[in-house]
Amino acid sequence: MPLAVMAALVAAALLAGGSARAAECRIVADFAGGAVGEFPGDWKPREERARAIYRVLEEGGLRFVRATAEATGLQMGKEFAWDLATHPVLAWRWRPRAFPAGSDERDGGRNDSALGVYAVFPHSPMTVRTVKYVWSLVAPAGATASASAGLTRMVVLRSGAPPDLAWVAEAVDVARDYRRLHGGAPPGPRGIAVLTDADQTRSRAVGDYGGSSAGDAGPAGRRLPLGPLGGVLDKVVVRTRELGLRQAPYAGLAVALCAAFIPDWVGRH
Repeated sequence: MPLAVMAALVAAALLAGGSARAAECRIVADFAGGAVGEFPGDWKPREERARAIYRVLEEGGLRFVRATAEATGLQMGKEFAWDLATHPVLAWRWRPRAFPAGSDERDGGRNDSALGVYAVFPHSPMTVRTVKYVWSLVAPAGATASASAGLTRMVVLRSGAPPDLAWVAEAVDVARDYRRLHGGAPPGPRGIAVLTDADQTRSRAVGDYGGSSAGDAGPAGRRLPLGPLGGVLDKVVVRTRELGLRQAPYAGLAVALCAAFIPDWVGRH
């Protein structure tokens, strides 16, 4: 069954019990509107050179961003303020395609990653603090590290090459991680950013970034799993609510903020 049809059916089935949650969702970015082969228009490159690194691609009717870093280290970001008191959980889908050779985020001289997702916080007029989630080549899941004189605190979510090219979904409690890594209560986030880099190792890194959502951490404040339809389900439910429809087409991977997390199947897609 095509993903669009499956997702629409799932969304329609959940609307009766999940519309209260869906009502609080907000889309941050939607790659479905991006031109294939181009830099996503509603994101900002750290430098103009980053426009050649991040490009919208389409696969099986779904659009996402592929980052290809050739000895470069440049982010792209999306400005979007949100309230961590009501939306502490950030979730997304990603998949590594090529790890930077010899990289290890725990070593400042080899701190490159195939995939990195940031939550960005204000710090001073000239600087920001971030919590960065990475998929590492060798650092074990759960390991932490710092960069940028401690302004960036990293958490390794996954380590090593995956068994296939399936999308992998993540969900993290950003508010909890900020308190744990930076100390103190977090200010309101300014946005999100992604980084695929290979400048320290002078190598090559390739990674894909897909759908994201945010929501309630749940009663235990635990990391919440997303499953194979995580990004699809979030997008369909959000769009269904906004358009007042019982079904909605799905053509891209969305970034959304939700007041409550919509549980999903655990697994890979």
